[in-house]
Amino acid sequence: MINNLLEKKWFKYILIISWVVLLVTFVSKCSFIFRMNDWYDSNCYFTVAYSMKNGGFTLYRDIYEQKGPYLYFMHIIAISIIPNSYVGMYLIELVYGIIFAIFAYKILGLYIESDKRRIIWLFIFIAAYYACPSFASGDSVEESVLPFEMISLYFLLKAYKNKSHIKWYEVSLIGLFTGFVFLSKFIDIAFFAGIMVMVVIFDLIDKDYKHAFMQLPYFLIGFVVAIIPCLLYFISTNALNDFLTSYFYNNIFLYSGQGDTFIKRLFLPLLAYATSIAGCYLIYILIITALVYVIKIKLYKTRLFIHMLVTYIIMAILLFAGGGVYIYYGLVYVIFGIFGIICLDRYSKDWKLEKNIINKPIKYLSIIFTICFLMVFIINEDGWFAFRSRPTYPQLKMSDIINEYNENNEEKATILTYDTLDYGLYYNTNTLPSTKYFCGLNIPLKEIGEEQNRLVENGLVTFVGTMNETLPEEYLDQYELVYTDSSWFEFAMHTYYLYQLKV
Repeated sequence: MINNLLEKKWFKYILIISWVVLLVTFVSKCSFIFRMNDWYDSNCYFTVAYSMKNGGFTLYRDIYEQKGPYLYFMHIIAISIIPNSYVGMYLIELVYGIIFAIFAYKILGLYIESDKRRIIWLFIFIAAYYACPSFASGDSVEESVLPFEMISLYFLLKAYKNKSHIKWYEVSLIGLFTGFVFLSKFIDIAFFAGIMVMVVIFDLIDKDYKHAFMQLPYFLIGFVVAIIPCLLYFISTNALNDFLTSYFYNNIFLYSGQGDTFIKRLFLPLLAYATSIAGCYLIYILIITALVYVIKIKLYKTRLFIHMLVTYIIMAILLFAGGGVYIYYGLVYVIFGIFGIICLDRYSKDWKLEKNIINKPIKYLSIIFTICFLMVFIINEDGWFAFRSRPTYPQLKMSDIINEYNENNEEKATILTYDTLDYGLYYNTNTLPSTKYFCGLNIPLKEIGEEQNRLVENGLVTFVGTMNETLPEEYLDQYELVYTDSSWFEFAMHTYYLYQLKV
């Protein structure tokens, strides 16, 4: 019976969707099995979205964060689906994951004839993706980029397979994806830039000048359609200059991990790249597998290999030249792991994989799925903290103290996350920020420190939260420590402090 079901297209899609749902549920801290997502970036996104939706704040003008507007618009959708919860973003992550998996399945279909082998290899690939430490706690920009990369890669590989061009509407869709990513985190357009640059270059080499130059208008149609809603938003709110300054100027000229010496400028991009490898080491095993296979059968002179190699290099330059050492940056490289899966299938033709599945489908499928799930659960540390009780989160205990204050006082408390990234106090107490610079950020913008120091120095906020460092001594005449505790996050212990304004 199971073999008959595996022949059904609808059943294979049910398996794919079920697999994605199972894995995302255990690796994303936005999932319902976690009390909260304690990743700082995610809480920044939720605070900004909450402020825009419930406080009428205008992005960049009234509240400052350095990512792109589409990221916050997506979080507004998430908190509209399920208010006062992170689960709305979990549902959006499921959509990301399902789209990614379905188009990965389509790509495998271009190279793997057997549906049974294809579904097995897909499950292994999806498991390798969600096992990546670079997945962090879920809800990263990179996670939202991957489905667009996979769709674009499918368009490209389908064209190579059929020895044809990417269709005009597919080019427009790639332009649409690029525009969305450009206004989410612009360095992540590197994959799409590599894809399209090489398409045009190969057309020029073939002297197909008409097709080469027609790519630009088709691409721009999609790109412009993507950016128009954001431009209309900022124009209608008289915040266009704030948008251009905050998102483009500050990110390009201020937000950089580079040091001030030659050694640091050389070392940090290399460290950033090495961190990306460490964060996606299972994917890099697949990439190396593909590279070995390409060298073995001498495919390194093919256009597809050159196309992917140049795209990879363009991504490395744009992503790591700034020297930002963040483990989640490398997640966008998951896309290249699909080639390792295809090559593994070539190697495995003598493993009797398909024969075993046909003879004992339940046994072998169960073994493979169980091994893959355990791999994800063990490697990605997030699953270890599933079903934690509320008191084990210092952030939620601090939120309870603030909520209790609000219940006992007519005037609602004000909050400041001082000199550190947001860790959930605003969103978990339904409190609007009392300043544009509601938390400390990685970007060296001096206005952030000046404004935060002014608020604390003059006792203008009721509660001040810090992390890993206590409030400076000069402010302790006005504020008293009311709570402190430590919690494990990203392979380290972090200590949280909550200070209250003295009566």
